[in-house]
Amino acid sequence: MHAGRAERWRSRVTAYSTDDLQRLSTGLFDLLLHCGHVNEICIFGSFASGGWDEWSDIDLMVSCCRPESDAAVVAAVNTAFPIWACRPFEDNSPLSGRYWFRDFSPFHKLDVSFHGHDEWKRLVEEEQSKGLPIVVLRAKERSLSHAGAPFEWDFSDVQRELADILHRVSRYWRRYIRRGMDYDKLCVEVNATGVFLSSHTPLSPEERAWWSLAERTISAVNGGAQRPAD
Repeated sequence: MHAGRAERWRSRVTAYSTDDLQRLSTGLFDLLLHCGHVNEICIFGSFASGGWDEWSDIDLMVSCCRPESDAAVVAAVNTAFPIWACRPFEDNSPLSGRYWFRDFSPFHKLDVSFHGHDEWKRLVEEEQSKGLPIVVLRAKERSLSHAGAPFEWDFSDVQRELADILHRVSRYWRRYIRRGMDYDKLCVEVNATGVFLSSHTPLSPEERAWWSLAERTISAVNGGAQRPAD
């Protein structure tokens, strides 16, 4: 059923490719393991279980060498894969959060948290105790230095709210296209997006440029989602 549904909607969901996601994930893993600011990374979610597809995102926990290493890591990532939108997590280090990339599908975001080594080790052991699939990779030689401009959260409240909307819409769209679930929730989020945009127009040029990324998901939802048959 999953394969049939995926095939049915593939023509409507453009620019979403397993090749793109593999290129992004391979590049991110290689960069993190060679950048000189990381001890280890823990991959979890679909990339750890092997069940990822063209709608998957990338879930990582990163063990940093120093307290300030998270800024250096994000700067290096931004240099290699320009960040188009981001939203910080509420209860982790300042740069832990969700990252969307300019040249990739909005589904192909990076969810990453940064930790000191002891905390990272404790969190990995917790994941292992739950029986969840994880993959741990240790940093390679640290001769490479990926320099990049300092990265700071420089986004308006509107952009942050749009990031939250984008996350929710893509999550429900993913559940729908894979399993035929959450159609009503999907409609609620799409409608909420329209209400939000109408109450914040006109968007600034920066916000409008930012929102062009989210529109790829919204247009796919509007063009592809149909209520599952009872």
